[in-house]
Formats: sequence, structure tokens, C-alpha cells
Amino acid sequence: MKILLQDDYHCKLATHGGLLAITKERPAWRSTVTGQYKHGAWNGMARYSYYGKYTSSLYSYSGSDVQNYRGKGLVDTELGFALMQGFKLSVGARNIFDVYPDGMNEGNGFDIFPWPPASPFGYNGRYLYTRVELTGR
Repeated sequence: MKILLQDDYHCKLATHGGLLAITKERPAWRSTVTGQYKHGAWNGMARYSYYGKYTSSLYSYSGSDVQNYRGKGLVDTELGFALMQGFKLSVGARNIFDVYPDGMNEGNGFDIFPWPPASPFGYNGRYLYTRVELTGR
């Protein structure tokens, strides 16, 4: 693949980190399995998501700072209860086991940024929430 750009700086960017960003910064494999349960006023959900390995050179965009990241699995859960018709309360957690991507090396993160911005599942860790649903029925 050839990309033509106007000057040497942009050409270097396109041939090293830029092409890597286009071709390898997203995992080739991603899968999700979700289970849902409902019994009376109760409902529940459990989800497992797997993100495969990927390669990145962000932030340096240098061919010498290419870093490989391992695949990771995340688990989400939710439990809900319909208190009365038209009113439901749920509590849940995304990434319940607080999984983070592999850390960046010094060349990519400049010893400032701990997590790769190219992570397919982010780098914020666990997220807990409550939700109230009003359906009007």
C-alpha cells in the first residue's frame, strides 16, 4: 500500500505509525456472549466481552516504538426489580473485575500516559451504576 504525501515529515508518519494505526490498532477478534434472565419482577443480565490482541505505536507514531498488547476479557452484570408497574430500579457494573489494558512503554507514553489510547475497551476500569426506568404503563 502506498500513500503519497506532500513532505518528508508526513511521509514518515504515514509509513511508520500511521499505517500501523490504520491496519493493526483494532483487534482482529472480538466476541460477546450475553445471558438474560427474567422471573416475575426480577431481571438480570451477565455479559462477557473478549477483545483480541492489537498493536500500536501511539503516541510516538514511531516504527521503533511498536508495542503489542494482549487480548483481555471484560464482564458486565446488571440486576433489576420492577417495584410497580411502570417503575423499575436496576443496579449494575461494567467491567466488574476492573480490567485495564496493558501499560504503555516509555517510548509510547513518554512516561506520562499509563494506558494506550488505542485500547478497544477504554482505560477507565470498573463503572458502577444505578438506573431508574419509568415506562408510563
